Amino acid sequence: MEIFKKFAKPFASIAEGMSRFDGLAVADNADGPVLSDSVAFLSCSVLTQTAAGDHIVVLAQVLDGALLQADEPMVHLRSNGFQY
Repeated sequence: MEIFKKFAKPFASIAEGMSRFDGLAVADNADGPVLSDSVAFLSCSVLTQTAAGDHIVVLAQVLDGALLQADEPMVHLRSNGFQY
């Protein structure tokens, strides 16, 4: 849950050169960092982005991926479309 929280909120310090990965255990992958404590990962190449209201929809091609540990992934569901 702590890793999830680090990526779920706006991050004002990116402009100051900080990274959301600061303080997390990461392993290097040919396509970028991988969270060492994650169940699995996918490496993707962004093909296009488009604005959709207050979100950005990203279309990407999966380049690589792996199962890192046999565990249950965290699943985040909202109780309705208006609140978490």
